[in-house]
Amino acid sequence: MSGFAIRREGGASRPRCALLVGAVLALAVYSVSVLAQTSEVYWSDPATGLAIAGYDPVSYFADGRARRGREAYEFTWSDAVWRFVNEGNMEAFRRNPEVYAPQFGGHGAYAMSKRRANEADPEVWVVYRERLYLFFSETARDAWQPAAEDHIARAAKNWAWIAPRLAR
Repeated sequence: MSGFAIRREGGASRPRCALLVGAVLALAVYSVSVLAQTSEVYWSDPATGLAIAGYDPVSYFADGRARRGREAYEFTWSDAVWRFVNEGNMEAFRRNPEVYAPQFGGHGAYAMSKRRANEADPEVWVVYRERLYLFFSETARDAWQPAAEDHIARAAKNWAWIAPRLAR
């Protein structure tokens, strides 16, 4: 027999069982949406294999600006080569890549909220609630910012559907 069944035992009421099932399902949906944002499918240039066009993902946090990484400081993670401006940034990323890697696989955050995966410009970005979001254009970033929470929620849901369909 496949699947599972909820049985009433020991006098448990149906509403209590339904409430328990609802809580478990809500937790599962929440977990998928949080994990979906940090999925291990990152956009990288097929010719070079570089993630986010060779920009250092830690520099957005540490320096408050986009900086190109150097070939001397490369680290491979999630089938992509990540570059860094110095050894310290590379080590910080190595220890916690999910913290520094851009959300939604480095695809444009606004486009993802519209259920589209597009390349993003590493020079157009926002660090919001300690996470990095990249955008295709300044226009997309400006449209995203006033309703960031709503866009993030929609993008997370869309990313869960899009990520498994992207070619590596």
